[in-house]
Amino acid sequence: MPFIRFILFAALAALLCACVRNPLGMTDEEWQGLSSQQQMEAREKQAKLDLEQQRLEDERRARVAAAEATMREEQRKKDLAAGMIMEIIPQKPICIGGSRCGGSDTRIILPLKALASVDYILFLADDNIGDRHDAVVHFYADDQFAERVDIKKRKQWHEAFIGKMARNIVIRPEGDDELRIYHIKIFGQKHDSGNEQFIIIRK
Repeated sequence: MPFIRFILFAALAALLCACVRNPLGMTDEEWQGLSSQQQMEAREKQAKLDLEQQRLEDERRARVAAAEATMREEQRKKDLAAGMIMEIIPQKPICIGGSRCGGSDTRIILPLKALASVDYILFLADDNIGDRHDAVVHFYADDQFAERVDIKKRKQWHEAFIGKMARNIVIRPEGDDELRIYHIKIFGQKHDSGNEQFIIIRK
C-alpha cells in the first residue's frame, strides 16, 4: 500500500507540473533552453502582459456595470411613469415558507409608508429551493385577501392583482414549500406618508 500511494503521489505531482504555464506561452523545451537571465526577463514580460490584461478586464467590467446601471435607471423611470409607488430590492433574497425558511407561518409585511390605492404588484421570485416545487403565495391588502399566485420554479417576474386600499401589503406562503423573492415593485397611488420598508415575521 505505501508503494501504491507513492506512485499515485508521483503521478499527481507530474500532472500538476505539466499544468504549469511557462511565461509567454513557451513550451517546456523552449523554456529550458533559456538562460537564467532570459527566464527572468521572460517572467517580467509576462507580468507586464498580465497587468495589461487585468487592466483591460477591469475596464470591460466597468463598462458593463455602467451599462447595467443605465438600463436600471431607464427601467425605473418607466416604472415610475407607470405608477410605481414603491420598489424593494433586498440585499439577499427573501426566503419564506417551508422548513428552510420559517414554515407556513412566515409572512412578509410591506409597509406602504402611506394609505395607498394599490393596483398590482410585480415581483421577481423562484421556487428553485428544496425538494418540492409547487410554492404558492397569498397577497393581502392589510387583512383583506387580494390574490393567489403560483410561483414558477425558474426565477422570473410574477404579477399579483390587488385593486384595494391599504397601508400594508402582506405576503404569506400557502402550504409548506419554500420560495425566494428577489425584487418587488408596487404600483398604485399614495395618499399620506410613513417610514418602514419591509418586515419579516417568522414563528
